[in-house]
Amino acid sequence: MGVMTMKKILLFSMLFLFALVTSVSAALTTNPTTLDLGTVAVDVNTDGTKSVAFTVASDVAAGESIASAAVSVFTLTGGVGTFTPTVSVTSPTLPKTVTTAETFQVAFTIAKGAVTAGTYTGNLQLKDGSGTVLKSVPVTVIISTTHNVVVDGLTSISVDVDYSNLQQKVATFNTTKSVVIKNTGAFSEQVSLAFTAAKTDFTGTLSAADSSFTLATGASKTVTLNVGLPLIASGTTKLGTLDIKFNTAQTTTPVDVNAVVKTMLEITDLEVDIGEEDDSNVEDGEEIDAEGQPEDKVVMNFKVDNLFDKDYDLGDFEDVEINIKINDNEFGDDIDEDSDEFNLDAGEDKDDVDITFDIPDDAEDGTYEISIELSGVLETTGVRHTFTMDVTLEINLESDDVRISSIEPNPLTLQCNRDATISIRVRNHGTDNQDDVTISVDGSALGIDEDFSGIELDELGESNDDERKEFSVSLDDDLAAGTYNYDVRVFRDGDELEDEERGTIRVEDCGPRSTSGSSNGATVVVQPPVITQPVVTQPTTPTGAVVVDDDFVDSVETPFTQSPLFLVLLVLGNVIVLGLIVFIIVKVAAK
Repeated sequence: MGVMTMKKILLFSMLFLFALVTSVSAALTTNPTTLDLGTVAVDVNTDGTKSVAFTVASDVAAGESIASAAVSVFTLTGGVGTFTPTVSVTSPTLPKTVTTAETFQVAFTIAKGAVTAGTYTGNLQLKDGSGTVLKSVPVTVIISTTHNVVVDGLTSISVDVDYSNLQQKVATFNTTKSVVIKNTGAFSEQVSLAFTAAKTDFTGTLSAADSSFTLATGASKTVTLNVGLPLIASGTTKLGTLDIKFNTAQTTTPVDVNAVVKTMLEITDLEVDIGEEDDSNVEDGEEIDAEGQPEDKVVMNFKVDNLFDKDYDLGDFEDVEINIKINDNEFGDDIDEDSDEFNLDAGEDKDDVDITFDIPDDAEDGTYEISIELSGVLETTGVRHTFTMDVTLEINLESDDVRISSIEPNPLTLQCNRDATISIRVRNHGTDNQDDVTISVDGSALGIDEDFSGIELDELGESNDDERKEFSVSLDDDLAAGTYNYDVRVFRDGDELEDEERGTIRVEDCGPRSTSGSSNGATVVVQPPVITQPVVTQPTTPTGAVVVDDDFVDSVETPFTQSPLFLVLLVLGNVIVLGLIVFIIVKVAAK
């Protein structure tokens, strides 16, 4: 191949490469590669606007000319809904040739109207002069239609009320409460606050600056609420509502304002005696440091304080009492006991308020909650203040614990009938089953000698945790009257003494009357005494005496001179005679 030919080939190659290079368009890149507009507020009254900045660069020195920008239809993610925002490049002025990098400011406008809230995606398109899309940038936007102003972090407002500093006869408690108001919606809001009282004697006021103000989206403002209330019951009471108006007063959100009144009665000390053990200074939520056993006596001793100032004239309590409760099936019987009522003046305290109860004989192993409530009524207003606390009581059962539950009848009284039946009941109060329990009864003076062996008892709380045995008593008729004892003992495993108790039989002589009945299962009969009837001697008739028949005596008539009529006539005659004598005397004297 000649030199001329080689030159031609080289020339054509260079021309081809030049044509190839000049035919390649510049490629645009953006940073970021996607645009997130964030949240844009749009409702029926307000257009939504959002501006973003990003850089555009060309990878060829000659650059690329951007003539315009547009957007595709934005589609609601996960649902039906579309809109097309208006877009404008506010900087730089288009058309613009970009080379290495250029910052673009792009404004999006979303027209007001029925735009469904949600997350939308679309594309920002950069075009050249012929309308060809040079670059398409994905865009995400969240449309919000929410107006919302709230009390920050709270669903209600609590106002702490402590009456302990009231003096003399002041009947109204005044305090302040700081409240944070926050705009959690998507729009700037004009906010108005007002207090609506639940009762006429409750008040709540705000300063002018705290009553009306502008709050940007996401912004907060602390306002001060001034509260006034009389003496009311302890606990939580609704004072009223703080009404928050926003969205050009189209929306009102009421927030409850509650008074949390500290009780003016308090248990300041608690001491507990359980069986032979005790614990002092027991506080709310603590476990009593003294373990109980079934049938133990529990004595709870309280000290109570009136927390009103001693000089406060309206702080005297009446009908003060303490109640304790245990509600647990495993404890056996429910406990519901009250102390005696008492009065307690302001600033005073009372010691030795006692409540006593017995641990049931079927209480099971475990820990039990004792609910304690102290309450009293203010003499002046009649409102009640209550103090509550809880302590726990532990029942710790022994593994081996068999007890005599009852001896019936005890004491037993016998008179003429010296025969009876005595019943003995034993129960397993332990956590172990017992398969060899013995009951021994010994009363040598009464001729009693009984043994019941091989008794099996389940652990406490099971269906077969007790057993009843009976034996007969037959005393000699010549046994002298008096009181006689016999001993009952219960053993486990043959010879391990678990419990013992003494029984008593009273022997009496026969009484004067006959009665028949029973005494706790034993029949007692008292024989009636022999009554000697008096001998009535009939009078004898003397020899020769006339015997007058009763019928004849009844038929004899009474003489007229002994009758009542004769006496009346006799008196009347005497009166007439005396009248004549007086008349004659008067006549003679007249002559």
